[in-house]
Amino acid sequence: AYDFLELNRRYDCSLQMGGSDQWGNIVNGIELTRRCDQKSVYGLTTNLLTTSSGAKMGKTAQGAVWLNDDMLPVYDYWQFWRNTEDADVGRFLKLFTELPMEEIARLENLEGAELNDAKKILATEATAMCHGRAAAEKADRVVLMVGLPALFEAEGFDRDHLRQPPQLDALVEAVAAANANTVVVLSNGAPIEMPWVGQVSAILELYLAGQAGAGAMVDLLFGTLNPSGKLAETFPLRLADSPSQENFASHPRQLIYREGLNIGYRHFVTHQVPVLFAFGHGLSYTSFSYHDAAVTGAWDGTSMRVSVTVRNDGAMAGAEVVQLYIRDVQSTAYRPDRELKGFQKAFLQAGESTTLEFELDARAFAFFDVALDDWDIEAGDFDILFAASSVDVRQSLRVNLAEDSGRNSNRQSEADYVLMDDGALARLGLQVSVPDAIKPYHANTTLGDIADHWLGKRLVAGVFKAVGATLGERSADDSPVLVKMREKMVLSMRLSTVRNMSGGALTPKRFEMLIHLLNNRWGAFLARLLRR
Repeated sequence: AYDFLELNRRYDCSLQMGGSDQWGNIVNGIELTRRCDQKSVYGLTTNLLTTSSGAKMGKTAQGAVWLNDDMLPVYDYWQFWRNTEDADVGRFLKLFTELPMEEIARLENLEGAELNDAKKILATEATAMCHGRAAAEKADRVVLMVGLPALFEAEGFDRDHLRQPPQLDALVEAVAAANANTVVVLSNGAPIEMPWVGQVSAILELYLAGQAGAGAMVDLLFGTLNPSGKLAETFPLRLADSPSQENFASHPRQLIYREGLNIGYRHFVTHQVPVLFAFGHGLSYTSFSYHDAAVTGAWDGTSMRVSVTVRNDGAMAGAEVVQLYIRDVQSTAYRPDRELKGFQKAFLQAGESTTLEFELDARAFAFFDVALDDWDIEAGDFDILFAASSVDVRQSLRVNLAEDSGRNSNRQSEADYVLMDDGALARLGLQVSVPDAIKPYHANTTLGDIADHWLGKRLVAGVFKAVGATLGERSADDSPVLVKMREKMVLSMRLSTVRNMSGGALTPKRFEMLIHLLNNRWGAFLARLLRR
């Protein structure tokens, strides 16, 4: 009541308005001003406006819905109206917009997914009345769906790089430059490079979500469900950051496994290589904190138990995947900086906490001892890391395993490595074999190897024709993906496979003659021709 008196004195305010739940305060303010200053002032109450579920309009779980943008950003004001309950859309379109009644009648009769369009119109119109049309139109976010088309990844051929089509990268950059509220939704079967990652407001990784993916995407984007997934692979900044990439480029006929234990996250965390997104990473609409890591069952020579408490500190229910990594603090053998040994997923309501317990057996601490040709434990200190991702450690414990925990073989000390050279492989008892030569051509030569040979071209064309007779001839309407898959399939065939599929046309004698011609051994060809 006194507030209204002061407003009248300072600003000559003569009308106090409010909902019917405030009528007592309004009456008292009017009466106090009349008695104190003998002024004519007025009060007006209206029916209290509530949603169909009974909630008071103008308030959310985060507080009041302010009209001035210094208290509430325009986008959040737009989003308040965008989240209108389905049953209230028609009523609020009539109360808070200036749309023609015919248009309102059309919008309130929409159902299902189309009702979302009506909510967006309500949000834009209501925001325009308060903040202006330009601000209302800017408030909307852009959802941009990109990823890998089938021509870039499919069964039957490997990817040559981690990029998506360049026109899609250009599209993301152009849209993000025009609207900072750009959300990118990815549809891809494996990691991609994202040169625009710092230019967009959010990224939703759907992978290849299947026929129910669209509904899941809508539920996640609009907060019906809380995204609670974690990446099961590392997204590197570039393909060259993966050590195995060098193995594939060394020889067309031989792939040497030189990276040893430096697979995936183990390489990136051990050698501190920056990544785009780490193994185990994943955000949600809430936040989780980790507390009170403890050993709940001491090491007894075969196993131990540890636990950690996880709390949902946000305002929305969600799930957290707690990952447990182990680090051998001082190992004679080469070991990665940390190794994933367990994980658990906990679904928690807002404010809820739970304690997760992990049992760690001997294998959790062991490494493969090449001297023993078996798994073994090296006594000493081990760190137990409770983490939200491979690089986001939240709680840790240090435990010591006694000398009698393993068999204490005569271990050889190993130096750190990214890729092992031939000498390092030899010390592990591994010998690098001499790779098969492409020439001279032989029964295991592929059609791709002879595709540029004068005779090979004719043989490849004949195989394509035979495949077309079985699978159907190529036409202008064929999918580029199917064309590429067929091409890769044919060119990867070995000559021995072609012989087996020839239906007897390539007899042993004819096959030998074919090999001689491919290798330009004309004398051997003529000799075999004349010999029965």
